[in-house]
Order: sequence, then C-alpha cells, then structure tokens
Amino acid sequence: MTRSALLRKFTEKLEWITTGNGIGIVGISNFAQEALGDVVYCSLPEVETKLKKQDEFGALDSVKAASELYSLLSGEVTEINEALAENPGFVNKSCYDED
Repeated sequence: MTRSALLRKFTEKLEWITTGNGIGIVGISNFAQEALGDVVYCSLPEVETKLKKQDEFGALDSVKAASELYSLLSGEVTEINEALAENPGFVNKSCYDED
C-alpha cells in the first residue's frame, strides 16, 4: 500500500483527497466509479481557477448518470489530469492513480 493510500480521506459522497506540502489531490472512490459505470466525458477546471470549498468545478458523465464534482477544499487549481480529457475512461481503470 502506498503512503498516499494511507493518507487518503473519503467524503460521504465517496470522493477522496490526499494533502501534503500545501497541495491537495482529489478523485472519486472505486465504489463511486463502479456506481457511475463507464465514464464517457470528464469536465475539469482550467489551471489557475480559484475555488472555494464546495464550489462546483467539473462533471463526470457516464452511461448511467451525470455527476457534478465539488471542491473538497479552498484553493487554486495548479494541475489537472489532462489525460482524462482524451480518455475519460481512465477514471474507471485507475481512480486512485495520482499520475
């Protein structure tokens, strides 16, 4: 088990966050991605977007449903997983990867 897996915290809506050195990494849980089914579209914010806790910042669309994404903390987006724009199905294959 990786160190980040040990530090991962989950919300009631089955999102996760890891934090360290003033940076937070967020995603959805395996249970959430299984409930959504095959993800076919992923909308993410632009880098440098400023968010407050609970701001809507994106969405996941799947064959079963659409689900909005809400910020788990306040701050500025410094990086996004650009591979998700090209292949949103990565959410289903590796929802905990941080690369």
